[in-house]
Amino acid sequence: MGRTYVPPVQYRGPMGADWALPKGFWNNVTTYPERSLVQRGMKLWLALADNTNVEPGTNAAVWFEQFSFRLESKLVPGTSYEIIPADDGIDLWVAQGCAITYSPLLELNFACSGVQLGTGQVTFPAVPNHFTKTRAQGSVFGVKKDSFGVRAFGDLVP
Repeated sequence: MGRTYVPPVQYRGPMGADWALPKGFWNNVTTYPERSLVQRGMKLWLALADNTNVEPGTNAAVWFEQFSFRLESKLVPGTSYEIIPADDGIDLWVAQGCAITYSPLLELNFACSGVQLGTGQVTFPAVPNHFTKTRAQGSVFGVKKDSFGVRAFGDLVP
C-alpha cells in the first residue's frame, strides 16, 4: 500500500461522476475494490483498498467514513443561514434560495446533510469548493469539516 488516499468531496467534478463505485449495503462475502462506496448502518463508507470481509469502521486503512446519515431535521426558512455546531448530524431542509455560510466554531469531523426543497438554489462559499450551488429543486448536499477545511458536496454545480 504505502500511499495516502484523500477522498474527493464533490460527487461531480474533475474526477468525473464515476470517482466512486456505489455497491449498496455492505456484506461480508462481497469483494470490494478500492473506491467502492457502501452503506453500513447510517453511514456511507469509501474503500481505500481492495477488501473482503473487512467491516467498515474496523480498519481505518481500508475504509473511510464518507458521510453519516441522521434522522433529525431542521427547516431553514430564510434566504441566508450560518451552519453552526448544533447542526452536526442533522438534515437541513432549505425552503427557498439560501446563501449558506459556515461558523468558524465548527469542529473537526462536523457533518450535516441537506436538501433544496424550493426552486431557488442553495449557495456555498467558493473556497475551497469549486462547486458552489445546488443543481435544482430536490438536490441533496452535505457539509463536512475535515483536516482540509469545511466543504460542501453532493448534487452541486459551478
